[in-house]
Amino acid sequence: MQILITLISLIGLGVAIVGFPGIFLVLLGLVLYGLFEEGVIVPNFVYITFAVVTVISLFIDNLAILLGAKKYGATSRGIGAAIIGGLIGFILFFPIGAIIGAFLGVFISELLDKKDLDKALKASLGTIIGYISGIALKFLITLGLFVWLMFIIW
Repeated sequence: MQILITLISLIGLGVAIVGFPGIFLVLLGLVLYGLFEEGVIVPNFVYITFAVVTVISLFIDNLAILLGAKKYGATSRGIGAAIIGGLIGFILFFPIGAIIGAFLGVFISELLDKKDLDKALKASLGTIIGYISGIALKFLITLGLFVWLMFIIW
């Protein structure tokens, strides 16, 4: 059972690198371990901590995009365009399409709104910096839970 849980959690860690919410697989590993490993009792605070951190991590990348875009001067419409562009890009050209789509969404929106190439590029760059920072932070959180899970099961 420990090997299966480790593999599931490693997959979660791997998909977190490209921006998927792989943290759910690490949480699943903990739940499976607690349910199916004989003679093991996982304390409730561990389940609660894993669940709370998982939920928080879902908001981190979105918050990072918002902060990056705002810091570099994106408008609310530009941020909305980044979200829409990122989703379309993600669907059409996974995984790099999300970054390209977000960049183009902000760029086109800001260019139409401000009609200034430099400001549109700056806002687009801020969105990308926020997007990549959010993915990196979510990966580090997932890695932390993965390491904690490995200490629990091994």
